[in-house]
Amino acid sequence: MEVPGNKIITMSLFSELRRRNVLKVALLYLVAALLILWIVDRAVSASVFPWR
Repeated sequence: MEVPGNKIITMSLFSELRRRNVLKVALLYLVAALLILWIVDRAVSASVFPWR
């Protein structure tokens, strides 16, 4: 059971998020977080930190 007009609301939501560059910024934050995690993992596994 679908509500008539639900697709229009969903499409306008995504278009509004795109217009405000929310999706691009979220992707940028995701890439930055993964890069930081990768660098920390490499540093810890290379025994750069003394507690390892």
